[in-house]
Amino acid sequence: MCNEYRNRTSVRRLIDRCNELNLPLRYPGGIPNTDPSQNIRITDRAPILRNGDDGVQLEMMRWSWPSPKGAPVFNFRSENRRFDKAQRCLIPADGFYEFTSAKDTRAKRKDKWLFTSKHTDIFAIAGVWRAKAANGQDAWAMLTCEPGPDIAPYHDRQAVVLVPARWSAWLGGANEADLLIPSPTGSIAVEGAAPT
Repeated sequence: MCNEYRNRTSVRRLIDRCNELNLPLRYPGGIPNTDPSQNIRITDRAPILRNGDDGVQLEMMRWSWPSPKGAPVFNFRSENRRFDKAQRCLIPADGFYEFTSAKDTRAKRKDKWLFTSKHTDIFAIAGVWRAKAANGQDAWAMLTCEPGPDIAPYHDRQAVVLVPARWSAWLGGANEADLLIPSPTGSIAVEGAAPT
């Protein structure tokens, strides 16, 4: 399951992209002061886009909330589920990571792989958010689906990747079956990444 991703896109570039998509953003807590990041991990705070009372809001929110047993809920299976428009969010990214058993059996660390889009410099991972879900903090989780052909050799699940043209549909309440699908063949680039 995806437990680390990358977002090196500046907030200014994200705002510009949303304006290009006719998705003007609101900033209830002010424009987030966040630096582009090579590695965003579970429990980190990161920018998301979600529906608000007066449009799409850009907010900083924690990645994961605790399950009833205390383990973090950071990925959420999307199959055969419905998600209310108010629950939906977009997690801006330009890459995500998966880990496989090391090819070198003497290695102590797993092999790390970076997945990026071949068609856009920034995409979003479909997500859901909950109010006051983690120690009184709002929190989000990534949605996953069966892997597309580019990802299947590395993992049995994938984060749901939404190209910018699909952002409005997800936030607007479009049918889950049309959007929460594996990435098509040839749409995802894969490269080895240095462990961090």
